[in-house]
Amino acid sequence: MRKVILLITVLVINSPNSNSQGWFQQVSGTTQPLSSVYFINTDTGYCVGFNATILKTTNGGINWFSQVSGTSNGLSSVHFVDSNNGYSCGTNNTILKTSNGGLNWLVQSGTSGNLNSVYFTDANTGYICGNGGKIIKTTNGGFSWNTLVSNTTLNLYSVFFPNAGTGYICGAGVVLKFYVFIILKTTNGGNSWVTQMSDTSFFFLRTIHFINANTGYTAGDMGRILKTTNGGVNWIFQISNVNNYLSEIFFSDLNTGYCVGQSGIILKTTNGV
Repeated sequence: MRKVILLITVLVINSPNSNSQGWFQQVSGTTQPLSSVYFINTDTGYCVGFNATILKTTNGGINWFSQVSGTSNGLSSVHFVDSNNGYSCGTNNTILKTSNGGLNWLVQSGTSGNLNSVYFTDANTGYICGNGGKIIKTTNGGFSWNTLVSNTTLNLYSVFFPNAGTGYICGAGVVLKFYVFIILKTTNGGNSWVTQMSDTSFFFLRTIHFINANTGYTAGDMGRILKTTNGGVNWIFQISNVNNYLSEIFFSDLNTGYCVGQSGIILKTTNGV
C-alpha cells in the first residue's frame, strides 16, 4: 500500500479555477439527485438516481426523458453490455435488468445492503460494489451473485474494469473523524483485491473512469472534477462551475464526457478539459 501524498498535495495547492472552461450544464428535466450515467454510443445514454429515476437520451444529451424503472427504490448505478441489455443497482437489494434498451426493467435477486456501482466486462460477467466494503460478482448475466473479499469496510462507490482481468474500485469513509479515500485494484478478475492507494482527504471522491491506460478522471464533492494524463501520478482540477456533489463521470469517446450529481445536474464536455 502506498500513500497518495502527491494526489492530496495537488488537491490542496491547485484552485478549481486554474483551467479553461470545458464542462457545461444540460437540461435533465428532474431535480432528483442523479447517481450514474452511461452511454452506449455517442447519442444514446442513460442516467439513474433517487426515487427510482431513470432517464434516457437519444441525441447526445440535448433532451432527456423518463423511463419506468419497476421499483420505488433509489438507483445508484447503470451499465449497458450492448444496446439492449443493461443493469442498474441501488438501495435495499435492488438489482434491475433490461433486455430491450430500457423500455422495461425487471428486478433480479441479489444481496442485502446498499449497492453503489455496477460494471460488466461481457454479457455474463459483472461486478457490483456497495457500502461496508461489499463487492459481488456474477458469471451468469446477473441470475446469481457471489460475494468477493475486499479487505475493507469503507463504502465503495465506483467500479471500473478496463479489461476482463484488471479492475479498480474507488471508495471513501470516515475513520477516527478523518475522511479516507481508497482505490482497490484486482488483476485476476476480482478473486483478490489489493489497496493501491489510501490516504486522508478533505472531501470525498465518488467516481473513477479511465479512457485509456494514461488518461482518467475522478469527481466528487463540491463540484470537484480532476484529470490525469499520466496514469494517476498527477491530477489537475477542471472547471465545473458548480458546487453540487458529483456522483459519476463517464466518457463515450476521448473528448466527450458526462458527469451527473446533486439536484438533477448533468454536465457535458466535448473537448475533455
